[in-house]
Amino acid sequence: MAYPKGAYVLHQGALYEALEESQGKQPDQHPDAWRALPPPADEARLSAGSPHQGLGVRWPPP
Repeated sequence: MAYPKGAYVLHQGALYEALEESQGKQPDQHPDAWRALPPPADEARLSAGSPHQGLGVRWPPP
C-alpha cells in the first residue's frame, strides 16, 4: 500500500505520520520516512458551557 506525505498510520500500537510518500517502509524501521507521534488522547472533556453536557454514556448507570 502507498501512503502519501502527511498520512497517519497505526503500526504495532504506535501512531506515525508519513514525512514523504512511502510504500513498503515499516514506520518503526524507517525514521527518515515516518515520524513517531505521541499516543492520541483517549478521552475528550467538554467545556462547562457545552450544549452537549449531560449527553452520552454515564457510568455507573443511575
